[in-house]
Amino acid sequence: MKVLAIDYGTRTLGLAVWESSLSFPLPKKPIRVKNDDEALAVLRAMIGAEPVDRLLLGLPEERDPGQSWIVRKIRAFGPRLEEATGIPVEWVPEAFTTREAVGASSRPAADDTVDSLAAAAILQRWLEKCSND
Repeated sequence: MKVLAIDYGTRTLGLAVWESSLSFPLPKKPIRVKNDDEALAVLRAMIGAEPVDRLLLGLPEERDPGQSWIVRKIRAFGPRLEEATGIPVEWVPEAFTTREAVGASSRPAADDTVDSLAAAAILQRWLEKCSND
């Protein structure tokens, strides 16, 4: 099984992959995009070249009213991604994954690699949940 996790951002998508032969998620190079249509096209092409069995999309908690706009964008993006790729999308809570990624990185928080480290944290949470189920 191969899984791709996505840390959605309006301009940058953080990515991480895991295969059953790996013990931990591997961050991939983040993707810079102008809009959701471009993000879908890039992801569809990437998945066409490197197929995956499952897609994970990080979803922030809605405790902070200031986050509600991004939650709406992510909730709208998920079904479009599933339709564009034909691969089921699973929602994974992503509270504090960017903070975890910044703490784990030796790079500045503004560096795009933090987004892919956050995607790796999302994927790690999913793996831990699966192992506990």
